[in-house]
Amino acid sequence: FHFTASRAEAVRVLVVEGAEARANASLYLRRALAVGDRPPFRVEVRRAAGLGAADLAGRDVVVLHDAPPAPGAARALADYVRGGGG
Repeated sequence: FHFTASRAEAVRVLVVEGAEARANASLYLRRALAVGDRPPFRVEVRRAAGLGAADLAGRDVVVLHDAPPAPGAARALADYVRGGGG
């Protein structure tokens, strides 16, 4: 018998935390996303300070978790959304 197995590509999620966020501030959000496996989620966490276009590149979804972006990051996020990002 011959068959092909196709694994769904992971949804790349960036969770952006505020500069003053406590350690593991996004723990419950990350765990909730980890439950999903159709498609699976690949979650990374970054701080809002210093967030730029390179951090957003290749992401399917960006979640601002209690993180007001700095002016430069706000422009990068606006460009990301205009380019089709979620």
